[in-house]
Amino acid sequence: MKKKINIYEDLIKLSIQNNQKHIKTEFLKKRGGKSIRKNILTLLDNAKFGLNYTQIAERLGLSRNTVKKYIEALKKEDKILIMEIGRSNICLIKRDKIQDSSRDILNRVGFFANDFMISFFKAFEKVFSPLHTNLEELIKEIGRQMSKTIDWPIVEISAKTNPEKDKRAYLIQIGKVCLQHFEVFNQFGKVIDAEIIPPPLNATSLVIRIKYTMDFENTEFFYHMISGFYEQKLHENFGENLFTRVLEIQKDNSICYFEAGFKD
Repeated sequence: MKKKINIYEDLIKLSIQNNQKHIKTEFLKKRGGKSIRKNILTLLDNAKFGLNYTQIAERLGLSRNTVKKYIEALKKEDKILIMEIGRSNICLIKRDKIQDSSRDILNRVGFFANDFMISFFKAFEKVFSPLHTNLEELIKEIGRQMSKTIDWPIVEISAKTNPEKDKRAYLIQIGKVCLQHFEVFNQFGKVIDAEIIPPPLNATSLVIRIKYTMDFENTEFFYHMISGFYEQKLHENFGENLFTRVLEIQKDNSICYFEAGFKD
């Protein structure tokens, strides 16, 4: 009889142990699921241009099917976007609860454009430094030529002020045209902050303060190129008796002061 009781006790112990193992396994599954979900979101948050299923799987050491399951769940929760590019599904995290996927994509295009410019200016300096002593003027001329070839949105100009009657108002109008062009850049997200510094009554030029919010190593080249770009646009809209130039660059806070006005 005692032997039977011992057998029953052993069975009960075994049942309890198996139950505890099952509970522990389920707990680890749930905890692991939360960890995988968090890791995928963190990975996508740090990927400017998104990642496909295979890239996520390789970086997290998971199977592609596991990644796909979690991605589909995150999409249902409205945490991520999925873009079909060719044969790949590119996963992008939604930032700041942005619901408009087109706006989110435009922000990413802005990041791409920024990286493209960084590469361009580094290459420009490397190629032309041995050949030219005045790289600033050279990049400004590139800006002028770009302005001629880019089909930029037409700026809205109200009845032009007569510069002979009110030079200050005319200068402010010039500044506003420049600000309208900066707003085109900001369609990719807020990348440029710009403001007009009101000119004195008898001024022959005005100053525009701008800050490019995506700072990089060769920012000064960007500002000189923009100076040439807008000088050409001013010529198209107001005539060739106007100029723009970089007045001062504050590298520490990525601020540039442009001067725009009448040629001597």
